[in-house]
Amino acid sequence: LSQISRPKRFASTTANVLCGAVAGMPMGVCTNCATPIGQSLLAGGASSRLTVAAMISSPMFNPVVLAMTFVLFPWPLAAARVAVPLLLLALLPLLVQEKQPSVKLIEVPDLPEPLGQRLLAMLGSFLKNLLRLTLMTLPWMILSALLGALAAESIPAYGTHLPISILGILAVAIFGTLLPVPMALD
Repeated sequence: LSQISRPKRFASTTANVLCGAVAGMPMGVCTNCATPIGQSLLAGGASSRLTVAAMISSPMFNPVVLAMTFVLFPWPLAAARVAVPLLLLALLPLLVQEKQPSVKLIEVPDLPEPLGQRLLAMLGSFLKNLLRLTLMTLPWMILSALLGALAAESIPAYGTHLPISILGILAVAIFGTLLPVPMALD
C-alpha cells in the first residue's frame, strides 16, 4: 500500500519538466482535454511541474500540430509558435511551486468480491461519472457551439478586415474566443 501512495516524481525539477514535456507530446489532446488528464496525473502522485509540462506540451508539441504549423504558416511564425512554449517550459521550474500532494488512500478488502459484482460496480461507477461529466460539460459545449455559429453567421467575411491596431487585435481575439475551434487553430 505504501508503494501505491508514494508520489511519483524525480528529484530534479528539470527531469520533472522534461518527463512531462516528453509524455505530453504524443497525447495529442487540446488544452481543454489536457486539464482532466493533468488532474489525473496530480491525483496519481506526479509532481506539479511534470503535470503542467505535460499540459503545455500536449497541444503545443503534438507531432500532427507541429507538422501543420510548419506547412501552413510562414517559417518565422511557425518558429515563434514553437519557441514560446519552449521558453515557457524552460521557465516552468521558476513559475510552478511544488506542493505536497494530498493522497487519498484506497481501502482494499481482504477477500475480493466475485467478478460479476466487481464488473457491475465498475459499470455503475463508470455510468455515474459519465452522466456527471455529461451534465457538467454538455450545456457549455452547446452554448459555445451556438455562440460560435451565431458569430460566424452574423459577421460577414469582409467584416474581419479590421485595421491593425490594439482595438482590432482585441476585436479579433474576442471573436476567436467565441468560436469553438480545434486544438490546431489555437
